[in-house]
Amino acid sequence: MAATDAGKDGQNALSFDVFTKLVARSELNNLVVLLDCCHAGNLIESSQYQAMQKIFNDKKNYYLMAACRGFERSREGAEHGIFTAAVLDVLRARVMAGEAVDLDSLFSEVSQKLKQSGQEVVRSAMGGAITLIEKTRGNLAPVVNEACPYVGLEAFDQKTAQYFYGREEQLDLLLRKIEKSRFVPVIGASGSGKSSLVKAGLMTNLAKQGWCVMPPIKPWANPLTMLKQSLVQQFYKLPSEIQKAYARLESEGLNAILPEGSPRVLLVVDQFEELFTICASEQERQDFIRLLVEGAEQEGHLTIATTMRADFVEQALQYSDLAKLIQRDRVFWLVPLELSEMKEAIAKPAQMQGYDLAEGLLEAICEDVEAETNSLPLLEFALTELWERRDRQNHRLTLVAYLEMGKLRGALDRHAKRLYEEVLRSDEERKWAKRLFLKLVRTGQDVRDTRQRQSKQFLLGMARSEADREAIANLLEIFAGADGRLLVASDENNVAFVDLAHEALMDGWQMFVEWRSEDRDLRRLCDRVKDAFDECDRALDQDKFLLPEGVVAQIEEVEVAINDYLSPEQQNFVQRNRYKYKPWLDLANLPEMVDIPSGTFWMGSPDGKGNDYEKPYHQVTVNAFQMGKYPVTQAQWRTVAMSPKVEIDLSLNPSYHRGGNKPVEQVTWYEAQEFCARLSQLTGESYRLPSEAEWEYTCRAGAEEYNEYCFGDYVSQLEDYGWYGNNSGDRMIDTDRIWEEVDKDNNRY
Repeated sequence: MAATDAGKDGQNALSFDVFTKLVARSELNNLVVLLDCCHAGNLIESSQYQAMQKIFNDKKNYYLMAACRGFERSREGAEHGIFTAAVLDVLRARVMAGEAVDLDSLFSEVSQKLKQSGQEVVRSAMGGAITLIEKTRGNLAPVVNEACPYVGLEAFDQKTAQYFYGREEQLDLLLRKIEKSRFVPVIGASGSGKSSLVKAGLMTNLAKQGWCVMPPIKPWANPLTMLKQSLVQQFYKLPSEIQKAYARLESEGLNAILPEGSPRVLLVVDQFEELFTICASEQERQDFIRLLVEGAEQEGHLTIATTMRADFVEQALQYSDLAKLIQRDRVFWLVPLELSEMKEAIAKPAQMQGYDLAEGLLEAICEDVEAETNSLPLLEFALTELWERRDRQNHRLTLVAYLEMGKLRGALDRHAKRLYEEVLRSDEERKWAKRLFLKLVRTGQDVRDTRQRQSKQFLLGMARSEADREAIANLLEIFAGADGRLLVASDENNVAFVDLAHEALMDGWQMFVEWRSEDRDLRRLCDRVKDAFDECDRALDQDKFLLPEGVVAQIEEVEVAINDYLSPEQQNFVQRNRYKYKPWLDLANLPEMVDIPSGTFWMGSPDGKGNDYEKPYHQVTVNAFQMGKYPVTQAQWRTVAMSPKVEIDLSLNPSYHRGGNKPVEQVTWYEAQEFCARLSQLTGESYRLPSEAEWEYTCRAGAEEYNEYCFGDYVSQLEDYGWYGNNSGDRMIDTDRIWEEVDKDNNRY
């Protein structure tokens, strides 16, 4: 009996009075009552029991067992109340062993299992011993389920909670802590089972208790966005409501947007260390922490639980408000499994599916686990592989299969190696596989490497061609598929993510270990580029988020190698940074040249035309060359003048009439020569000033007849182009206005 979901009107429950009347009417030789609910001991300890006892005494034998004392709450487990789970465990083990079950031994074993649970099992009995299940002559054939009860490198969650064993004591402690605090950080070593405890244990239990349990979030590169979207979209659907909720969240905090009358809400931030490893913006990190701290300190329905690797506690404590929350009485330090708990975690899931473990297998696995540190992910992966190799005929996991697959550590390495060498079809696919896996790792300096999930769009964006894109998509399907199990794909706030199934893969796959040992400085530099790119991409004033000059210099030293690790967008970002400090590298900042074909023309002025120094009028042949399409602008001059000098120094701003797109003036012949020399040095081409013949040939533009000027024979024709002394009427010429017009239309040069 379990009085869950009971109403005061008697719906979904029986009052003690009604229960007593039903017992009185029954014609039973033996009466057994097992009651699992909060305050269950009242059945035996309250005044109601005195009235019921006379009825019970009329029966020959009765046995009443309650999950807890009358003043205690009965606690929930992963699938049942912990009392019910303990009863079922004892019954299952006895039945499979073919042993009889009497109520006294059942009470004794269940009491022992719940000894440290915070609730005391109580009983009342009359008459002789009651045997609940008779001894069987042979083991009962178990119900067989071929679905795999192990989760590989992934964490247990609410969907797989029924197979989550070995953490009952820790779960009970966590549930008690969550009742007293609105912020509980679960901290433990990598591979200790933090995420499984929270997702399969805490979330499942609180959901059964009527809490609103939100899907867990991870900080990633933009934790503030993840947090806000997760909360707002959980409770609001209409665009107008969403907009108001965002505004209220900003001004009043997280609790303010929870609907009135809502149950207690659990927000889980998984892999909290991503806040320090992946989020590049210090301001966003501080704002995220501020919102969490305010949400935990305000009165309201919100409770926050986080999971974080223990080696990041020091970084978390650098934020004073967060440090105050992470105090001794609030932190939940996850301890390693005891040997008995380890055996449960290994054997119970298989037994639930109707399978047993061959002699010596459980001991061999436990021995290997104890030899490794924080090896739960390796254990789950090995058990998953072992399940694939199970003896289906005899419904057994065998020691032979365990040894053949390489035992605990060898299982993961053999599986990953097989995928890489046998499933991937070409060297090109293997090259892309290496790049993908390295992209999912953040290379540490003075700290361990950590995984960093990436959006699927980013990984596909690494492709240089459509064929590359198809290859990447295929690899993601292979490694994240049911047969791959090395990567996991998820969707958060309509963004598709890809992540390593667990950090244990980084050390458990030897080829991956070798990859991570290569080019570590280079990959750390790539992470720095990615951080700056992400910040710049989100910023309004993007120029403030460019890379420091020293970092750009580092990139230039390894330019060819680093491009293999950067997406095309990130490569363009690097170029933009280079142009900031070395603008001459951007061809758009240099003079535009046009081809002038070779030819012969009449140079000078004929008799009766022009000036004496233009005589004699003669033919000149000019070879093909290139000429600047427009006069050199002040911006182009500045770009070249910033480059290393050849012979003399150059002023960056020599012109009187300032303006980046105005022609440079106030320049000597020597300075013009230096400009050409530097331009040649920068580009590898040969630049010089045009000769008199080249200049006149270009200006005449292939005209067959002599003209006094390039625009015609008469000076008055200049009136169509601008003011000069002979048509200005002695008025001042507004040169700035003229160049403003030029700025609008470069063709007016």
